[in-house]
Amino acid sequence: MAEISSKRSGGLSAQFHGVAVYNDGADTAAVAGYKTVVAGMTRDRLDNFFFPGLMDVIENPPGGDEKKAMSLLQGDHPSDFRVTMVAATNNGARVYLPMIDDKLLGRTLIVGPGAATPGRIADNVTYVDATKEGARDAINAFMADGARIRAEREKLALSDVVPLIEDIIRATSGAADITGDSNILKAGTTIADVMLPIALGRSAVTLYAVAAQTPRKFKL
Repeated sequence: MAEISSKRSGGLSAQFHGVAVYNDGADTAAVAGYKTVVAGMTRDRLDNFFFPGLMDVIENPPGGDEKKAMSLLQGDHPSDFRVTMVAATNNGARVYLPMIDDKLLGRTLIVGPGAATPGRIADNVTYVDATKEGARDAINAFMADGARIRAEREKLALSDVVPLIEDIIRATSGAADITGDSNILKAGTTIADVMLPIALGRSAVTLYAVAAQTPRKFKL
């Protein structure tokens, strides 16, 4: 994937803002803690964590299934799901929070490396602690419920559910640079199978957004 970055930095809160960036190499001191990120995530603060125009800056834009996966990262997939990774910190170390946003239903799933602060998580945010038993089921249930409601509202044909899940797996694994990991991507792979290794620091991440504590500048 071509190296890209963005100067978009609309304020998210007094504590941090989001900047879409590719391999910024920033030191962790400038990045917000993941608990702050989770507590500050509201509907009107999400847009800067995604990559509109991503296809325009890739040297050899993919087609077919890869293009559909990229549209999830851009935020313009016809399903109204979108996917990203958010760089944050945990005890001074860089971590990545996989995120699925369901624009149709106005709710978001964030997966992190440990417990968050329950009372500060917005009602429309589902936070999953990747270290806890049941994390896999919670992630897959979020996606299954969104697909079910779309089918009930005739927004999604039942025959399109599996391709949609495959698109999300492809987008997440591509941004995390694990497309060639046969231990993760195999028959029966679920969304949780690719998100949990990212949140637990077991997969490299190449395309992500930064939750920065202070305004930052990146060269295009």
